Amino acid sequence: MKIRDRLLMTSGSCVALILIFSLVVYVSFNRVAEENERELISQEIGHTVSELDIIMYDYLTYGEERMVQQWNSKYDISLEIIEKAEYKELETIKTNYADLKNLFSQIITNYEKGDSSELEERLVAQFLIKSHTIIFDSSRIAKEAYNNAIEAQRTANNSMVIALVILFVALMGISLHTTRHITKPLDKLTKGAEIIGKGDLEHTIDIESRDEIGELASAFNKMTRDLKESRKELEKYSKELEKRVEERTKELRLAKTGLEKKVEERTKELRLAKTGLEKKVEERTRKLKEKLDEVGKFGKMSVGRELRMVDLKNRVKELEKKLKGKSK
Repeated sequence: MKIRDRLLMTSGSCVALILIFSLVVYVSFNRVAEENERELISQEIGHTVSELDIIMYDYLTYGEERMVQQWNSKYDISLEIIEKAEYKELETIKTNYADLKNLFSQIITNYEKGDSSELEERLVAQFLIKSHTIIFDSSRIAKEAYNNAIEAQRTANNSMVIALVILFVALMGISLHTTRHITKPLDKLTKGAEIIGKGDLEHTIDIESRDEIGELASAFNKMTRDLKESRKELEKYSKELEKRVEERTKELRLAKTGLEKKVEERTKELRLAKTGLEKKVEERTRKLKEKLDEVGKFGKMSVGRELRMVDLKNRVKELEKKLKGKSK
């Protein structure tokens, strides 16, 4: 079951328990309220009937019309209260209450006509019997309602305590159930993730639940397997790369050896070429020196000749001057 569904069921259970608890409390207190209302109505009826007795005696004593109006007003108010109350216990009171109205009307009629006092006493006696019956029934109903209200209050209190205990136990059970099915797998998942994070790819997170945590654990296990495969492939590739590097190093070492041999051979060739070139340069230098010596000798000889030519020319000029002088 998914965690979301489990949490929704948990929330629904809590709401249902709270609703049941509220319903129990409502029913209990509603019963208390009904019994209190019945008690108040019964007390009000008994109090009103007692006042009607007093007004009736006052009317027989003083015979004033306002007392008849007062009696009728009290009666109508009380009758309205009785008719609104829907209790089976009040049916007898309603009947006696209607008879009370008729008897009071007869007492008024007999009083106004001035008939015999015997009839008046009989009517008053019947009136008092009805009124006392109503008062007695009202007291009895009020007492029963009071006892029922106390019992209902006690039942309500007991129901509240029982409902609270059940609610507390249910919430504790739900909390423990949630802790066992959510917190414990989460702790196991956290520890497993730490172990895998430290590099132990052989570790497997053992969570068999079919909720989101189980799916996450399966994802972690799959990730671990993928990492393990990736590590194997990486190690394989690393070995191949090392092998290639080693082979390439050997090739480079061989190439270096061959290149060193070629460089050495070329160096020898260059050294031999240098020796031959030096010999050629030395031979050419020697020959050039000989030629320069010959040129120097030839230069010296040319200078001597020129000097002798100049001297001869000077002598010729002197001879010419002498010859010109003699001719003159």
